[in-house]
Amino acid sequence: MSIFSTRMKQAMFLKGIRQADLCARTGLDRAQVSSYINDKYRPNAESLGKLAAALGVTAEWLLGREEIGLPTLAADPVLTLTKDEIDLLEKYRSADGTKKQIIRLTLGMPLQGP
Repeated sequence: MSIFSTRMKQAMFLKGIRQADLCARTGLDRAQVSSYINDKYRPNAESLGKLAAALGVTAEWLLGREEIGLPTLAADPVLTLTKDEIDLLEKYRSADGTKKQIIRLTLGMPLQGP
């Protein structure tokens, strides 16, 4: 997994931006954005600029050329999540209420109200 796709996922997660939102904000099509997220292709300069602006980060941070791209969140431990951890969080977020309760119970976390 490249630093670009990892940082793209991190910024999307931290800002609560889903793929469809990113497409709407950038004007890029879903297949194009998906290929960047899944590390199949790298964006050209124009697309990179659109992605960085939509995510509120710098293009240099997305490319791994600077360390601080999310200044207010730079010390946040979420920035050190692995790809597997990000995938798990994304799956949890998309799970229905019953599945979330099962996950919480399995992990020994308090159950949420209805």
